[in-house]
Amino acid sequence: MATTQLSYQLAVPGKDQFKGQPFLPAPDLEALADAVMDRHATHFELLADFSLDYLWRARGGTSRGEPILANLLKPGGLARHYSHADFVVCFSADHLLDLGLSERQWEALMFETLQKAGVNENTGSALLRPYDFAGFTATLEAYGAWREDLKLMARTVKEQPGLFEDDEAGAA
Repeated sequence: MATTQLSYQLAVPGKDQFKGQPFLPAPDLEALADAVMDRHATHFELLADFSLDYLWRARGGTSRGEPILANLLKPGGLARHYSHADFVVCFSADHLLDLGLSERQWEALMFETLQKAGVNENTGSALLRPYDFAGFTATLEAYGAWREDLKLMARTVKEQPGLFEDDEAGAA
């Protein structure tokens, strides 16, 4: 069986472990999420009121030609009835198995996935949040951070000395 071990006892299941099923329970992802939420508690206070389930997905698919490494889903209807979860965290085993992520990259992937969880301020119900910014590198090169979301992103990146050097040194 092909697996990748991390200090979180995180083992990415190989194709053979799914035995034709689309999902596998992932208590190891829950342990990673707990560690990330503990480390960054102020970012995840709202999750205390919601239930989360964690799954490995056999095939993650793509979005706009890019592999979907992980996703946060909000089950509704019949799926909500059977899952009893407000959110489901799915990590794509097929894309992650041989990616060779560092521990920091696993944490960042979980952090980003959990950031999609939100709450409807009027009803208190679970909702999926959109990303804070979106854009193209070419637009940034040609016009800079011309929108407020891009300005916030640019300021945040500037305030992170050594951010990219650390990633290159820690990348596998």
